[in-house]
Amino acid sequence: TAVLLLPGLIFFLIPRTPGNPDDQIQREDIDRDTIGQMRVSGPIAAFMVPYDVARLRELGSVQDYLEAYQAGNYSAVIENLPDLIQKGSINANLGHLLVGSSKLFVDDAENALQELQQVAPQSLYGPWAQWYEALALYQTGAKAEARSLLDAIQKHPNPALSNLAQQFLADMPFD
Repeated sequence: TAVLLLPGLIFFLIPRTPGNPDDQIQREDIDRDTIGQMRVSGPIAAFMVPYDVARLRELGSVQDYLEAYQAGNYSAVIENLPDLIQKGSINANLGHLLVGSSKLFVDDAENALQELQQVAPQSLYGPWAQWYEALALYQTGAKAEARSLLDAIQKHPNPALSNLAQQFLADMPFD
């Protein structure tokens, strides 16, 4: 499989709309070395954008792990957030989204799927979990399932998600 990487670049999303930060994003090019432990490989690497945790309010004991995620320290998130989810110290949907996307960032797509599928689709975090799920499905070779999910995401009212899905569908082979 050909690796389709933008040379040394990854997009990082930053929400900008007050009241509903997922409505619009601004992409900034980030040098791959600054992403910390990101090891995702293959064709999805160019489409991996970390979920923006900077907009979340102070969450006490989980704040350190939100900062770790934002800094690209995905192993800290993978190791510690499951316990906090189990204790109820973090919203379960948010926790599974962060753990699942972290596993995807460290190139563990199969285990990422297990986490992401635990996020309630109608929750605030559901649409982003579906985005990462589509990437994980594509990465594991389940391209038909990924395409089906991306077809639904491209119709989502959130322009950030719909644009990402449209771009992925246009740029990536599904044969």
